[in-house]
Amino acid sequence: MAVPLLDFFGMGGLEGLGLLFGASALIGGLLFLLWFVLMMFGGVAGDIVEGVAGGVFDVDMDIGADSDLSFQMLTFQGIMAFFMMFGLVGLVATESNLSDVISVLIALFSGTLSMYAIGKLFSLFRSMESSGTIKLQNALGKQGKVYLSIPKGGTGQVEVTVQGSLKIYDSMAKGCERVSTGTYVKVVGLIGTEVLDVRP
Repeated sequence: MAVPLLDFFGMGGLEGLGLLFGASALIGGLLFLLWFVLMMFGGVAGDIVEGVAGGVFDVDMDIGADSDLSFQMLTFQGIMAFFMMFGLVGLVATESNLSDVISVLIALFSGTLSMYAIGKLFSLFRSMESSGTIKLQNALGKQGKVYLSIPKGGTGQVEVTVQGSLKIYDSMAKGCERVSTGTYVKVVGLIGTEVLDVRP
């Protein structure tokens, strides 16, 4: 059966299982090329593709970073990698005159392995992203130094090292007199979501 698109890419002579592998490689390759071009030349366009395709494939969109890897593999990029590797490796296997069963098994293994690799890669990206996000709760119990004096009943600023980074936070010292610049303090609590409660 002649498929014009396969003819265009020089795969018009494929038949049977080879046709399946060729179509799979073509679909995965074109999707990858489209995604790559949109991400390179327009973040907005890339976000649109991610939103549309992600709604179909990205089942871990609302799952936490500690979710099972099997869910993290089912992203748009993971499905795309599966199709591309399944097709390419399957074509190579059939062209090497391996049996249909062996060709399919090798292609399935290669596609699944590529999905696993993509899942691990995105899991690594998520862990790096989450580790780079400073959580104010991690300042509790830490020692710091007053950067801008804290008046009685008012707000000043304190330098505190949180998650390996020295940051300056708005701070109050409940029930204390004025705390001068340079005074060493300890974070004992949070006031709201952005202000530290400190004591000399």
